[in-house]
Amino acid sequence: MARYAKEAENRLIVTSNLVEGNLIPELMRKGGVRKASSKRIVDLLKIAAPTAATRQLAAQYAAVRDDLLERAAKAK
Repeated sequence: MARYAKEAENRLIVTSNLVEGNLIPELMRKGGVRKASSKRIVDLLKIAAPTAATRQLAAQYAAVRDDLLERAAKAK
């Protein structure tokens, strides 16, 4: 998946509720994404219409997102 996503004309969308593991950070790392400001990241927490859960638990969602991005940046 990471090799496919690295090609400029290819698009790979990954969603997962498995945020506690290394799936998302590892895919980001292998895809060349190392920082939150990457144009390759679409942050739906910022651009999508908020749900009741994302409004009520905004701080927790943001903390999980920030942790994933930090782990992707530090991955070897």
